[in-house]
Amino acid sequence: MINDQIALGAAMMLLRRHGQLVGALYGEAGIPQAWRDGIVGYERIGKMADQLLTR
Repeated sequence: MINDQIALGAAMMLLRRHGQLVGALYGEAGIPQAWRDGIVGYERIGKMADQLLTR
């Protein structure tokens, strides 16, 4: 049971890192619209990111 939890945690960490790299490579347009629609606060996050980039 504990080994399964450790393996799951390691897999989740790897997926997060992979997602960050893919996001950096392909940008927002690389995220399918259906996924973007499911992100809570997506519009707000986008506005905050735009503000950071224009500083």
